[in-house]
Amino acid sequence: MSYICDKCGKAPKNGVGVELVPISYRDKEYVNIVLKKANTKKKRFAYSLEKAEEMVADGWEIAKKTFTKGKEIVNELKVCPE
Repeated sequence: MSYICDKCGKAPKNGVGVELVPISYRDKEYVNIVLKKANTKKKRFAYSLEKAEEMVADGWEIAKKTFTKGKEIVNELKVCPE
């Protein structure tokens, strides 16, 4: 990681870090799946539908499925605090 400011082009003083300022975002859809084993209290979590399908084939059953939307940082600027 370089410690050179993207605005002024200089490195900050020793012991002072640069701040990361997000520039752009993209929309992302997340999947959270809770799987449980029959007759036991064991739980597992999967974050993709493909992984959940593999676990169902191994004897796990789906207890809960949640789809959420969020934003993911794509680009950041490194800015010195000065």
